[in-house]
Amino acid sequence: MLLPADHRRVIIHLDADCFYAQVEMVRDPSLRDKPLGVKQKNLMVTSNYVARSMGVKKSMWIKEALEALPDLILIDGSDLTHYRQCSSEISAVVRTFTVDVERLGLDENFADVTEILEDYIEESDPNKIEGHVYGDKEPDETLPGDPCGCGCRERLIAGALVAKKIRQQIVKATGITCCAGVAHNKLLAKLVSGYYKPDQQTVLFPWLVHQLMNSLNLTRSIPGIGSTMCKTLEELGIHTVKDLQNSSLALLHSKFDDETSKRLRDLSFGIDDAPVRRSGRPQTIGLEDAFRKVNSIDVVQSKYLTLLERLLKLLKEDGRIPSTLRVCVRKFDTKKKFGNRESRQTPILPSLFASGVQNVGENTRATLMNQVMELFHKMVDTSKEFHLTLLSIGFTKFIERASHENSISRFFFKRKRSETEEQDINEEKGEKSGHLKSFSTFSSVNNSKIHSLELYLESCSESDSYSSEGGRNTQGSMNIKDMLSKSHNHSIGKKDFKNIKGKFQ
Repeated sequence: MLLPADHRRVIIHLDADCFYAQVEMVRDPSLRDKPLGVKQKNLMVTSNYVARSMGVKKSMWIKEALEALPDLILIDGSDLTHYRQCSSEISAVVRTFTVDVERLGLDENFADVTEILEDYIEESDPNKIEGHVYGDKEPDETLPGDPCGCGCRERLIAGALVAKKIRQQIVKATGITCCAGVAHNKLLAKLVSGYYKPDQQTVLFPWLVHQLMNSLNLTRSIPGIGSTMCKTLEELGIHTVKDLQNSSLALLHSKFDDETSKRLRDLSFGIDDAPVRRSGRPQTIGLEDAFRKVNSIDVVQSKYLTLLERLLKLLKEDGRIPSTLRVCVRKFDTKKKFGNRESRQTPILPSLFASGVQNVGENTRATLMNQVMELFHKMVDTSKEFHLTLLSIGFTKFIERASHENSISRFFFKRKRSETEEQDINEEKGEKSGHLKSFSTFSSVNNSKIHSLELYLESCSESDSYSSEGGRNTQGSMNIKDMLSKSHNHSIGKKDFKNIKGKFQ
């Protein structure tokens, strides 16, 4: 199943040990030998190894954790500022070794070190390895020969040396220890990185892949196969990794497309050709709040408003303008006793951030909150009883503001900037519109609608060319000059905007 060509790469997966707890212990070293837990709301996000040795587990409810260990020290981890900063520092260290680094959440990184192995091959001992070998009980054991013959043994030994040096440098720079997995693809590196914890690493040789995959039980134990896909597989009678390995593509095609069917089969055998994608700024900025039960629309609105305020602070730090709002809920099925996530998304008119994301006024907050609740009501019928265990909102599909002087947005922005700035200044002084309480106003100023139309066109221009005479690819049915003329008279209403917007879709 695995050919020599599949072994050319060397991928390292780095996973920070009990990340949130470690960050707190670095900030306060006196906590290192004490049982420590980091909580968000009523849930234990993580705990240090001292607490774990005393029965405190990750994802426990706080009440249960305190019952298990009354002396547990709890720190509120709702503010992610310190964690994000440390996460960025860790990734920066990894990038000093290779530019091919992909962040996975706050505490994980993939690194493709294939192109930097030459020097490390010369430095490493061909008969010994740094850390553990999957399948062995002791580290630093003498290695067998190379059954494969493609040179992967030599490359992975060198990769283990790179992993050790990266981990050492991370500790030196941040104080954070990591475990690591070294293999010839991302899937396998991630699977073995957690075999020996904390502050250890494991190498997987290709001739042991089948042993690893056969040791797995349920399909959900394979990274990349989530809960929704697991349920679909279960409908086909596929519950375990072995079931998936023995399934036919024809069976999988009954539920999945050709590409997904092939990938599922490949993953079950440890085959993964996915590249390490260099991480830039995140494609999505989001927040969520988990709890035992919410069944009141007032509580939902309050929680979403809190999430939105925190999300706008993150958006301010990022600096980009989002074009899509995503809202998610997790509904609890009282009969099946598990939760199902459901999400909806909607375009955001870039004009809401016409003055940038640094000072978002009340009108923008109100409009966003309206959109959040509109999406929520599409997912949840509040005329009936409901039971939610999670709420989430996020911004995605970011765009950069156009900088060219002759863009339509520049024309609008110059014409209306003084009015918009005055509006936001007045709002910050306390002249509130009250929209945050009612969540019922689409937009309180025509000024906003003008920007909404114009910057919507600007966002479309990323993928479609516009002429100054007539819309998309010169085939639009409404002349832009006519729209400009109408907007100057402040006569664009909500219906007008929808009609005009529709002509460009």
